[in-house]
Formats: sequence, C-alpha cells, structure tokens
Amino acid sequence: MKKSLGANLRRAALPLAILSAISNSAQAQIEEVVVTAQKRSENLQETPIAISALTSNDMEKRGILDYDDIVKSMPTLSQTPYPSSDLLILYMRGQGVSDPMQVTSDGSVGLYIDGLYISRPQGALFDLAGLERVEVLRGPQGTLYGRNTTGGAVNLITAKPTGEFGFKQSLSFGSRDYFRSLTTVDLPAIKDVAAKLTVLKRNQDGYVKNAGGADFGLNDQLGGRLALRWDASEDLTVDYSLETGTLESSPIYYQSTIDTGLYPGYITGEKPTGKTYRPMELKPSDSEFEGHGLTLTWEASDALTVKSLTGYRELRFDNYQNYAESFTIPTYVFDQIDNRQFSQELQFIGDIGNNFEYILGLYYFKESSDHFQNYFTDLTPVGAGVTDKDRDVTSVAKSQAIYSQVTWTPPVLDNRLELTLGARYTEDEREGTRDYLVNGTAIELNASNDQSFEQFDPSFTANFIWNDELSTYAKVSTGYKAGGSSEGGAPGDFVLSFDPEEVTTYELGLKSEWWDRRLRVNTALFYSEFTDMQLAFGSDAYDLSLIQSYNAGEATVKGAELSVILMPTPDLMLQFDYAYLDPKFDEVIATSGSIFDPAVNASSPYQVGDDIKQLFVLPYAPQDSVNLTADYTFWRSTSVEANATLNYSFQSKVYDSAPAGPAVPNRDFYSRPSYGLLDARIGFVFDLPRGDTATVALWGRNILDKEYRQHVIGTGGASVATPLGPAGFTFTAASWAEPATYGIDLVYQY
Repeated sequence: MKKSLGANLRRAALPLAILSAISNSAQAQIEEVVVTAQKRSENLQETPIAISALTSNDMEKRGILDYDDIVKSMPTLSQTPYPSSDLLILYMRGQGVSDPMQVTSDGSVGLYIDGLYISRPQGALFDLAGLERVEVLRGPQGTLYGRNTTGGAVNLITAKPTGEFGFKQSLSFGSRDYFRSLTTVDLPAIKDVAAKLTVLKRNQDGYVKNAGGADFGLNDQLGGRLALRWDASEDLTVDYSLETGTLESSPIYYQSTIDTGLYPGYITGEKPTGKTYRPMELKPSDSEFEGHGLTLTWEASDALTVKSLTGYRELRFDNYQNYAESFTIPTYVFDQIDNRQFSQELQFIGDIGNNFEYILGLYYFKESSDHFQNYFTDLTPVGAGVTDKDRDVTSVAKSQAIYSQVTWTPPVLDNRLELTLGARYTEDEREGTRDYLVNGTAIELNASNDQSFEQFDPSFTANFIWNDELSTYAKVSTGYKAGGSSEGGAPGDFVLSFDPEEVTTYELGLKSEWWDRRLRVNTALFYSEFTDMQLAFGSDAYDLSLIQSYNAGEATVKGAELSVILMPTPDLMLQFDYAYLDPKFDEVIATSGSIFDPAVNASSPYQVGDDIKQLFVLPYAPQDSVNLTADYTFWRSTSVEANATLNYSFQSKVYDSAPAGPAVPNRDFYSRPSYGLLDARIGFVFDLPRGDTATVALWGRNILDKEYRQHVIGTGGASVATPLGPAGFTFTAASWAEPATYGIDLVYQY
C-alpha cells in the first residue's frame, strides 16, 4: 500500500525531532526557587523541611488567582467552600477546622502575608494579586513562625517595589460575564523611597440562577495594595504596605437528594441544576478588609540581622445563606463578624561562628471578634412553628511566645551534617461572652468563660547533605492549638470550654536533583500523633444544630508526599505531585453533656467514658491526591513565544464531617465522591519594539465539564439514635461545583 505524503513526512521528521530534543536537553535545567521559610533566603532544595513553592510565573500559567486555586494545585492541601462562597474550610495533612465561622477557636493551618498572620479566613477567596511567590510549609509550625499551628502554614510573599518605572495591565474576559482587571505600577524612586501600586477589579455572574434575588455563586471584588520601601541607610530598610478590598458574593446552592413531596416542582440534588426551583430571597454577602504591615530590617552586622514585623488588620463580614428546602424545611442563616487583630514580632537572625546559625523570635498577638448569628427555620410544612434563634458572641484572644531555632554543622563528615534544635514557649489567653435568644426570648445572657494555656513545643532535625544534588533529613516536631469554647453549644453550655490539642510529627525526607538538574525528586514520609484532639459533637437530642466541642480524640495520621519535576528539554516541563493519607482514630471518648450521654439523650446506647471511635472519621482527608502539570513552549521566534499548559488535579473520596465513622448507618450521605479536573491555557507572548511585551492567552477551567459535589451535609439523623429517629443519615444536602468556564487574557507589560 502506498504511504501517504503526511506519513512519509512524519517518518522523516521523527529522527530530526529526537536529535533536536537531545541537543536542547543539554541546556535544560529546572529553575532554582529561593524561599524564606527559615527566615533566610535559601534554595528550596537546601531547606530540610517539607515545603512547596509556586512562583508568579507558575501561578500565571496555571491560572492560580486565589487560595482555592492554590489548594487545588497542592495535593497535601484539602478544601471545600464553606456554605458562604468566600470562605474556605482548609485542611493540611488531615488537620483543620470544620467550622471556621466560630471566632472562639483557632485554625490548624496558618495563613500569612509577608509573614503577618491572618487570623480569620472570612474573605479568603479574595484575588491574590501582585504575588512574587507562595510557600506552603507542611507539618507543625512554631519554632519559625509567629503563630503556632499544627497542620502547616501558607505564606504569601508579595512583589516589593523595585525603584524603577514599570507598568503591567491585565484584562480578562470569560464565561458568565467574567471580567478581571489587574493594574500594577512601579514608580521610580524619589530619593530613597520606592512605591508600588496594585489595583484589582474582578467579577463574575452566579452559576445557579434565582428569580427572587441574587443568583447563587456570584462574585464581585474591588481591591488595592500600596507598597512603600524606604532604604533609610545602608543597613536599614523599611517596608510598609496598605491593602484594602471589598468582596460581594452569594453562597453556594444546596439541593436535597430526596423529594419529600412537600414542595411541588422541587429539583433534587442527584444532578446539578442551573436554576432554583422557585424564587428565593437572597441578599449578596459583603466582606470588607483593611490591612497594614510594617517591616523593619536592620543589618546590624555581617553576623546579625534584626527584623521587626508589625501588623494590623480589620475585617467586616456580612453573610446571607438560604439553604431553602435542602434540609426538608426552609432554613435561613445570617452571620455578621467584626474582627480586629494586631501582631508584633521581633526576629534576630544570625550566626555566632563555629558553624552555628540561629533564629530567635519574640511574638505578641491580640484579636477581638464580635459574631452575631440569626438562624431561622420554618417548621410549618411539617406541622410545627417557626424557630428564630439569635446568638451574639464576643471573643478576645491574646498570645505571646518566644521561639528559637539553632543549626549546628559539626566539623565532621566534611561538614555535610546539619543538626537543628528548635523550641517554643507559648502563653495563650481567651475570654468570651454570649447572649442567646429564641423567638425573641432571652435564654442566656452574659454567659462567659475565661481561659489561659501555656505550652512548650520542641523540635529536632538532622539533615545530611550527601552531595550538591542529594540530601536526606529526619525530623520530629511538636505543635499545639489553643483551647477555646463553642459558639454553637446549647443554652447554658457556653461556660464549658475545651483544652489545647497537641500533635507530635515524625518525618523522613529526601531532596534530590538528577540528570544535570533536569530531574528533581523530593519526597517525605510522616507519622503524626494527636492527643486531646478537639472534636465537635451534638449537644441536644432534639436540635441537631447545637454543637459543642470537646477534647475527646486520640488519632494518628500516616502519610507520604512525592514531587517529581522533569525537564527533558528547555521547552518542556512535566510535574507530578502526589499525597497519600492514612488517618485513624485510636480513641474517642463519649463525653458528659453530649448526645452520647444518656442523661442528655435517652436513646443513646453508650455510657459516658465509652470508646466510640467507630463513629468517627477524620474529615477532609483524601487517601489519594494528585496534581499533574505539563508546560510546553511549542514555538519560538525572534519576537514571538507560544506556550501551552495543562493541569490535572484529582482527589479521592472524603467525608465532610467527623461523626461519619464506619459504624454510622448511611455514612456515605456525608461523603464526597472522588473527582478530577482538567484546566488548560495557551498563551502567545509578543516582544514589542521598545522592550515591552504583550500576551494573549486562551484558558479554560474544568474543560471536561466535570460534575462534582463541592460540599455536602449529611442530614435526616445523627451519628447516634435520638428521640427523633434511629442513628444514621437518610439523605444529603448537596452543593454542586460550578461548570466549565472559558476566557481570554490580554496583558501588556513595560
């Protein structure tokens, strides 16, 4: 058979392509990434901790715009939107907080901007404009970071003023009237002061249409950031930043997976819908924030750097949620949070000779929060009346700490061994008051609690540098999360509190580069032990919305993390990231005052003190998480470069609540099935005559239009029998994620 002309051309071109790839591969090297995770500028490969980093170039090519995008690109992180659309439930290595709305407790994963802690995740889905890079540190953080967190830390590092004129304008247009404008202006330095201004506007229509009010899933943002850098002297640099923003949004839409027959035309949640089954009253939610940061860096000597980090942040959050009939009865919730936080940190970074390096830090933090919630349910369709609950909580938290880390390189083994000892001492205080009204009647007024805690957390790391391309480390670290109280406890229970949660993590890690730095392989194995784990239980046999937290759990989490980057040619980069989790409850004790206590719930088959671990599972802990990225520059000329990026992320099945263990009937009503998402971007960069550039890029998110549940609430029952019914869940209130979106980016940079 005569071969086609195309087939002959392909055969002829193949050897040339192979020779070209081999020739080009000699020039290919994976980019070095400099991080400051240990308060010094270090190559990521030389930092003996579990850390991942994204540069601004990485984020632009992958379309990473906010925390949600960051989480999807990092398999070790797990997230779901809170019922509010601009608030994330964030977990790392199986550690997190399932209800971040409660201002009387702390999170397990710390969020930072330029090292300044952000205490509340409300408004966390604001666009992260103007970043230089993102660093994600996994495992307990305390001996290097101001706030003690047990799961890890996400640190955003902003691009600082350069002192030279620069301008960048990005415009994006896409599905559902998506629009994004990002303007960045770097101003020439005036004497010793440089300035940088960033202004953002972003909006998109909702993806579930509603004839009676705001659509579900809409987003409208406006924000800006001013950064100033003053080189006060050869030894002193002063950085100041002001950021402010407003975010108007609407919540995600829930559908019940059953049709009770009470509501004609109801659309069940077995499949996503693009519209509500009836007009629904829904106001847009609003977030407003303003943050100030002041960092002074003094190079006191060649062997000592002193830094002062001062932060102040205000947040106002008004959130409206209409659950409609997803719980079989109409349910509406309004939350209003006012938060003010201040932090001051001093760092002393230096070396004292004899191969010793050290970091010493002093930290102070204060947070004041007010949280008002109105919870309204209409029981008329099931033959009862209206329940209208008001909860008003004030919380004040203070934390102060001293921390240190010392690294010694002993004069043996050709100075290839590094031994690091860290320690932290923390004192925390927390006080709160609550008023509780039901149908306008005061059930509880000025209920209060006042707590204080102190904790010592050590860590130790041994790092061995085999050669310039290979190192291995062993690490043991401890962490603690302060105690608190439950906003959502039953009337009379606010005086109850819970103690700190503690974790000890053992970790082995390897960092390596091969094939003349064209292949990078990093991996970590870890084993975490939790004591006094803070768990939330129902505290009322009839009203399952009343939740109390207790120190009831002992758990272990085993896991493995792998990151592989291959760059066979200068034009092709392949990346594979994988995380494996094996969480297990070792013990959960039935506590007094919970629905497992027969004195509260006569239907409970358990006694106070019983081990009920079979009723629990660690939520938001997928067994397998994968991220695959292919970045290919398929065309280069003297003035044009064309690039294509594919990114695939996968997450296996998770449970969205702890009381959904293997012994709970119909536990899968509280689970989210596994899913995978494919994103794509193709961009063309044009070099213009004056040294400026223009970029045109086409992009798509979830281009296969995968239908998946982003958040579920198991309902119709509880993990234990109550007077309302037997144990287990009977249906799901499900929220489906937004469908595929497409768009175009237009960028000009000078």
